[in-house]
Amino acid sequence: RLVFSSYGVGARPVFQTGTATVIEFSNNPGITVSRNIAILGLDFYLDSFDPGGTSAQNILFPGNFENILIENCRFRSADYGITMGVLGPFTRKDLVIRRNVFQDGYVNFIRLIATNGVLIEENHFDNLVVTSGGSGNVNFLYAKSIEGWNGAINTEVRGNTFTNYGNRAIWLASGGIVRGNVIVAGSCGIQIGNSYGTHEQSYPFGNVSAMVGGLQLCDVVGNYIGEGKNITAVNG
Repeated sequence: RLVFSSYGVGARPVFQTGTATVIEFSNNPGITVSRNIAILGLDFYLDSFDPGGTSAQNILFPGNFENILIENCRFRSADYGITMGVLGPFTRKDLVIRRNVFQDGYVNFIRLIATNGVLIEENHFDNLVVTSGGSGNVNFLYAKSIEGWNGAINTEVRGNTFTNYGNRAIWLASGGIVRGNVIVAGSCGIQIGNSYGTHEQSYPFGNVSAMVGGLQLCDVVGNYIGEGKNITAVNG
């Protein structure tokens, strides 16, 4: 196992990298698998990041990965706090993101693409800033604290807290398990199903939404959502 970690007592060590992605792993789909990696007790901070400039992540796993643990870290001031995957024929499985703090993001705190077997638990997400323009032409519609894109399967989100979370706190396009989260101060708390296309701009969001791709297999139990309507289903 490869371990990136703090040790001893005191504050977390700070990776202060200006506008650049802090840690990026391999993007070779045919050869390399980032396997058995733990990232523990660190502070990732893009201290000069400009949301109108080049996109950047705190941590980026663009290619294959297996058995990854990210725990007790802090992520600040990036388009994407953690991005797990980019489009392509990759194998991505067995990821745990646990007991971290995500603050002052601009697009997604966590982005999952074509992953299999992800547990996101007991994290705190605060202040997903809604911008206009900038990297990816970001606006309110695309600001999601957790984004599980199409193909992100077997995802469980449990025991997290969300405040000032942007347009959605949790979006799982391919379904999953959402249990015991506390969600306040945003637009749509939980969304299951695909939403890209014209309907995304045409319909208001309630606390729980099933969108354009239809309702996916999901288990949504015991969550507290502090404001908004109860359920909105669009083509669900």
